[in-house]
Amino acid sequence: DEVTCPGDNKLLGKSDFQSPLFVMTIGTAIYSLVLSIGVITNSDGIVLDSALLLLVSQVVSLLVSISRGQSSYGFLCFTYLLVGMTLMSCHYSKESKALVGIVLVLQVLWLIASFHVFRILSVATVLHSFGLMFYSFLGFNIDLPAIRYIAGAFFATVFVLNMLILGILFGSTKSTICKILLQSSAAETEELCQMGFAANREDFDECVKILREGGVCCIPTDTVYCLACAANSPEAIRRIYEIKNRPAEKPLSLWLGSINDIRQVAPEGKGWTPKLFAFMDAMWPGSVSLVASRGEWLNRMGVGEAASLIGTEDSIALRVPNSTLTVSLLKETGPLAITSANHSGACDCTHHNKVDDVIASKIDYILADGSSPMTIASSVIDVRNIDNDELFFYRVGCVPEAYVWKKLHDLKLKEKSPPLLANLNGAKNCVIQSFMSQITRLIGCDSYRIHMLVETQNINHDMAATPWDDVGERTKRAFVSRVPFYDDEESRKENEGAELTSPLLNSQGEVIAVLQLLFEAFSPARFKKEDLRYSALVSTLVGDNLPTTRADEGLDWSHISLVTLSESGYGIIHRGGLGDSNKTAHLAL
Repeated sequence: DEVTCPGDNKLLGKSDFQSPLFVMTIGTAIYSLVLSIGVITNSDGIVLDSALLLLVSQVVSLLVSISRGQSSYGFLCFTYLLVGMTLMSCHYSKESKALVGIVLVLQVLWLIASFHVFRILSVATVLHSFGLMFYSFLGFNIDLPAIRYIAGAFFATVFVLNMLILGILFGSTKSTICKILLQSSAAETEELCQMGFAANREDFDECVKILREGGVCCIPTDTVYCLACAANSPEAIRRIYEIKNRPAEKPLSLWLGSINDIRQVAPEGKGWTPKLFAFMDAMWPGSVSLVASRGEWLNRMGVGEAASLIGTEDSIALRVPNSTLTVSLLKETGPLAITSANHSGACDCTHHNKVDDVIASKIDYILADGSSPMTIASSVIDVRNIDNDELFFYRVGCVPEAYVWKKLHDLKLKEKSPPLLANLNGAKNCVIQSFMSQITRLIGCDSYRIHMLVETQNINHDMAATPWDDVGERTKRAFVSRVPFYDDEESRKENEGAELTSPLLNSQGEVIAVLQLLFEAFSPARFKKEDLRYSALVSTLVGDNLPTTRADEGLDWSHISLVTLSESGYGIIHRGGLGDSNKTAHLAL
């Protein structure tokens, strides 16, 4: 039931007592009331006071318009400011009909401007002009009380009309009369975007729909308001650059709903190490953008052709925001390309009412959620050399530099924490094997492996095991960084069956084992990103049927080995789980 005032790009019926429309309307109402009293009582002093009130109110309104970047209201305030100045000159020089003519010309300009912003104002302008004609022009030649009364009546009507406008704008919009007045008063609706409230589910869904269809929206975040579009839409990304007048060398960032969105595409390249993923876990969700290496993983994420328009040639800024609303939006739309909702180089936008008029007229939707939590943007950090404890701050925003370094220091201590070890004596292997046989049939793969960590000295002599140092990188990454791996069409190797490796997690998000699904050699079949969802089912089953214990403090990884459960029981026959140097010998064994 909300109604939008396109000239102000704001929802009416919601109080915003700092808006230029409010300041201008309340100032004009008081001015009209005082002027009507002064005219009826024939008091030049009161009339002069009314002109001073008009001057003050329009100066304040003009300053508010400039601060909010609302050029349309700025022109209105400036025009009415000239009306007040000229009106004062008329009272100091009553014989000057030229000044009265100037006032009427300014009134015509005000009439044109108000018609294109809010049409009820143009009605008030006409009434105000008639009042000035009767009082100033006719009053110079004919001194009749009736003329003063008629002019005072016009000014009083202007006061009533301004109070009506205030009631409509800042009162209730539920009544049919108010809706009709609003809809008939709002001009140029086709040139300005819609606005909806984030608390309204229908408005939220409308924003999701527009983003999915390749539109550009202004959305609230954990810092300031931002412009967003689908990360796989090149046309929408180019629109954002045009809307903001943003230089091409200033890249957009890529926002995700969860760090698992990154893990699931198994990113590769410089810096994508277990330490980086641990740092991301420590910083996200949060108001920090991390610059990492780009690669083929962007295609696996579904960015496609738009990848070249996000980030630089060798890097990309990633972020998982600390906002329930923004994350909910990202989970509905998928990855979004994001930048602040302001012209390049201008101040950040901290309220949906402060979105620049020019920007609001070029985008498709504004999702309103009041004031932003922060007044400055996020921090931007290059983490490609994090293994060497090197961070480069492109921008220190709302997250202090000292806080980031503390997180990195805490990470070093956390790296030494012992892993979870499997208690093979208490494992219900038959249950796990029976369930995994159903999973392999459901996916259509040929075999499976479940890798578990066991302290070397506790392994039975008749059970084959692989020392941790000989475990392959894919399996190590799954244990340490919770990063999966899968062979898709881009990464498959000739004459080798496809592989999917995924960590199995407990309810605390800790790795209890690693799942490996395989296709036979020379098979053309390949795994897809969607197949990773089955690892959640396996995690639940394995967590219920495989007891684990925390390794002792100070236990070295060299004293840990890998044991594998497959269709045939415990063994070590798995591809990609062993180091190249010992792979042949272990497979032979």
